[in-house]
Amino acid sequence: MSDNPWDAVKHATALSDYIASHSSGRRPMKPQGRKGHFMGFCPLHDNTRTPALSVNDELGVWKCFAGCGGGSVIDFWLAQHGMEQTKQNAWTAVQALARELGVDIDDSTQDFLSDSRIIDALTRGFANAHEFLLTSDSPDAEKAWTYVESRGLLRDDEASGMGFLPPGRRGVKVLSRGVDERALVAGGVLTEGGWSMFSGRLVIPIRSGDGSIIALAGREIPEVSCSKPGVKWVNPPDTQVFHKRRNLYGQHVSKPDARGVVVEGYFDADAVSDTTGEVGLAVCGTTMTPEHLSILSRCRGVTLMFDGDEAGYKALLRSLWVVDHVDDVSAVILDGDDPADLACRGASIPTRGVDVLQAVVEVADRLGGDRAGFDRLISRACGQVSGRATRAALVECAANHVGESTSRLTRTLTLPGQDHPTSTRVTPRPELSLCAWLLGQSDEVRGATAATLAHVDCGAVVRVLFPDATSETLATTCALLTCDVDAYRQVGSLPHLDEDVNIRALLTSMMLSVSMWASNVDTDTDEALRIPRVAAWVQDGHTDPVSALLVILDTCVELVQFPVKV
Repeated sequence: MSDNPWDAVKHATALSDYIASHSSGRRPMKPQGRKGHFMGFCPLHDNTRTPALSVNDELGVWKCFAGCGGGSVIDFWLAQHGMEQTKQNAWTAVQALARELGVDIDDSTQDFLSDSRIIDALTRGFANAHEFLLTSDSPDAEKAWTYVESRGLLRDDEASGMGFLPPGRRGVKVLSRGVDERALVAGGVLTEGGWSMFSGRLVIPIRSGDGSIIALAGREIPEVSCSKPGVKWVNPPDTQVFHKRRNLYGQHVSKPDARGVVVEGYFDADAVSDTTGEVGLAVCGTTMTPEHLSILSRCRGVTLMFDGDEAGYKALLRSLWVVDHVDDVSAVILDGDDPADLACRGASIPTRGVDVLQAVVEVADRLGGDRAGFDRLISRACGQVSGRATRAALVECAANHVGESTSRLTRTLTLPGQDHPTSTRVTPRPELSLCAWLLGQSDEVRGATAATLAHVDCGAVVRVLFPDATSETLATTCALLTCDVDAYRQVGSLPHLDEDVNIRALLTSMMLSVSMWASNVDTDTDEALRIPRVAAWVQDGHTDPVSALLVILDTCVELVQFPVKV
């Protein structure tokens, strides 16, 4: 009988054999590159033309480049049965796999906590933090009070739904006083080792629709010691009771006749709700998702109001898909401020802006930099909306903005259903240039490249390197970087593949993309410092392209494991 049921089922059989046994009617997987590495057709979706499934028996992991996910045999079982990746569902998978594979496990090793028990623990843990903020006379608590007041969040001798935990182990002791620590671990505020990112931070409760506390967020306080100093916000992880793709901060506020104002930050949402009479809703460290529509549908129209900076403008562009699902959508474009800043200055917060299509055009103009950049962003925005009428309205709005006819502008755009712009203008595709260069390298070079990416989501790295890559080139670049050369070649010829690329210029461009990403990543490592140094080496010819590529990829691997700043 195994002491660790999770490892026992993972090692009970070769992952490729298990997947093959559940791929009836599909061609068998073929060995690729290194020993134990296979490529085949994914049984989780209609995959019959191009192999999309990569399996590594040595590591016991799989990856579908078409979007089905990846992970261990446990993750495959969950995906196969359409189940969410919660701890309890994972244990169900372990039990089922143990029966199927003939593994004897000890069911008593798992003691799962009920949702209500976790919610009760989070509620009590926050109450402890709130009480400490209200009653403590420690200098750190005074600094927390000062910060709360500076943000205009003080009301009637109490913080605006806020708590505070002292730094270090003392914060953990305050948080867990009278609470089952196992439930706090399950709720994502304590680690198995009894450590918490919330120590030394202002604590903000995130509530479900019925008002129950289902997660906590943390804000760094100036001049107060905390874990990961410099990481301004600690957003909650997905847990058994909280999923950021389904929940919005402020969703518990019930105002049937109010608009839903979607903002970026928790303080922004509070400012909207407290000063405007509308409902402030904040994304919890992610972008808006279709799962959020159930919350938005309860509102009398929706206003998108993200921060007045580049990140906020990009968030607006990514949220355009909402117009296909909500009848009344407007957008407010702020200049350098966020809603909380406006509230702090006593300025009014606008809750109804311009038509969202007009807002997208204005934002594309600000971000594009030039006409080619504007066209690219409008093309990308058109790809987010499914309705032809909405797409046509967006193109018309963009044409009016640049003073052109709709037909003339359309000829310069890449619209859904078009492989490339109808104009003769060709835009270089750096990701394809990288593929062309790698195809000409030795097996050793491609093997070293794949080894660098062995323990990270390759797609995340490629998106950092080539943020404008299409889904097609994203998948093929991932395939090549992970040594799936045959899978890459089976995609067929790709347009604008420049075989004579200046690889040093390409690597320098990749470094620029990584440095831009690093500026939005909360990390106290030295990764960001070596980026410009390596870029200079590449430009001056002081290092060979292969070594430079490996350094770039290794830097990306480090960076993508840190949270993006909110």
